[in-house]
Amino acid sequence: MLSSLPPETVLKIFSYVYITDIHGLQLLSKFWDLFIRKHESTIYRECALIHRFAQPGIPLCDARGSDHGAWLDDLDSWKDLCQRWFRLEQNWEGIGREIHQPPIEKHMGHATFGAHGIKVDEKHGFIISTHRMGGLVVSSIDHGGVLFKLSSNYVRRRSHIEYANGYMVFDRDEPQSLEVWRLQTPTWDGTEIPSDPPNRCRPHPTQLHASSQEVECRDPSGQGCFSPWAHLHVPLPSGFCAYRFVYPTLLVASNVDHSVYLFDIPSATLVQSISLNEHRFFAEHDAFVTYVELGQRHIFVCTTHGILIVLRSNPTINEVVIFPGNSIPTHSKALQVTYSPLNGGHKPGLFRGLIDEPSLSRSNPLNSRQTFAALHVSPDGKNFAASTWHGRVFLVKDFERVIRGECAFSEVTVQIQLDGPAKSLAFEYGRVAVTSTLGVHIINWDSSYHGIVRSPWSSYRPPLLPHLTIHKLGRLTHMRIFDEVNVLQMTKTAVWMSWEPVDHEEDDDDDLDDNARAQPVVCAIDFRPR
Repeated sequence: MLSSLPPETVLKIFSYVYITDIHGLQLLSKFWDLFIRKHESTIYRECALIHRFAQPGIPLCDARGSDHGAWLDDLDSWKDLCQRWFRLEQNWEGIGREIHQPPIEKHMGHATFGAHGIKVDEKHGFIISTHRMGGLVVSSIDHGGVLFKLSSNYVRRRSHIEYANGYMVFDRDEPQSLEVWRLQTPTWDGTEIPSDPPNRCRPHPTQLHASSQEVECRDPSGQGCFSPWAHLHVPLPSGFCAYRFVYPTLLVASNVDHSVYLFDIPSATLVQSISLNEHRFFAEHDAFVTYVELGQRHIFVCTTHGILIVLRSNPTINEVVIFPGNSIPTHSKALQVTYSPLNGGHKPGLFRGLIDEPSLSRSNPLNSRQTFAALHVSPDGKNFAASTWHGRVFLVKDFERVIRGECAFSEVTVQIQLDGPAKSLAFEYGRVAVTSTLGVHIINWDSSYHGIVRSPWSSYRPPLLPHLTIHKLGRLTHMRIFDEVNVLQMTKTAVWMSWEPVDHEEDDDDDLDDNARAQPVVCAIDFRPR
């Protein structure tokens, strides 16, 4: 009997008990109720770790970390922390105790009007947006006001933005140049640029000029303000086609010589160049790079013929792995999903995905060429999610097993066929968000991870991911969603996007002139408990 074991042994066992089982044990007997009450702090601290609600070694006062908002204010115990996070996870799955309250749709206001690209920093409480008509704006999450702004004369139209750990990167009008600006902090006021190492890329004179002449707003508090850090000159004859920043490394790809370049952003130096020009993909006249991604140990290059997976430590052509490769046929079967409304069908809410057994696609079948639109890898570098223009989503679990020769991609891949062409994709905190013609889909790889045990509403569970769940945002279900959602970003509490909030129920005219349509703004679909 467990009750006969020493308390420290029982507590060790409790470190593997899910949050949903603790209350059940309290109801089981008076002994367990008293034991759990006596050791409540220790038990729920371990519970927070097993469900990844907190990091090891962090005291309760610091357990909220960088999570933004009042929903974690006034935490009084580890049990309180676990309960709040558990309610959040329930809300993501549409089974929260407050199911009658759908996720909140929040528009960030005039500062993000005409947004093209966005990056969200909840730790520092701001949103960075580049705009269709040019310019760059940093706005507050709390009040929506402008904290920092670079003029449209300086930042080109529809500039692509990357951001991580206080460094933002955007492209200039010059085809071979990228700018790096750094967030001002109490330890760096933006006035001193290190001279080491000797080969570091210094800020361009135009950046220094812009810092004094093209900044249209700078918040007196210093929140969200940036200063020039580096000007990166990519050694290409006619520019680059894609870039991705995963701190501390920036990956830049070229369609000219089919090379990729890696920059260390804190030191502003070029650290690695890799040529893929000799790969057979690029022998075809119609081959080009569509997207790039950076993992801990690998580089991912999406092309019109598939994905190249390059080992960073040994980037030779012979070692490059092709996905999906021959083990996954072009016309292979995929999970089919149908949706039913939650919350009584009220918008904005969630539509629950009903997963059916794999079959050939009912619509938008793949052609003989798989053109990948986007790919993102998990922070630990073990899993990745990719989508094609034809609406096929690939969830690849522990892909390094394939690289080690232990199995084929078909054994570690789950395919999902969406209801139309796919565009944007995000992969954070075990969830994938992807847009299709008819909405924004949220895919949870493992709903049991945070103690959520999936209800048996789907007739099929894929053996590789038995706790897979799929939902669709109810507010965003109109045919024009594919054009309106430009980018996606996921945080622990929300899905962020730039989209055009047209009232489709009142205005169903598909021929609406672009000038008459609403301009995109930054929008958050917020799942936090309230």
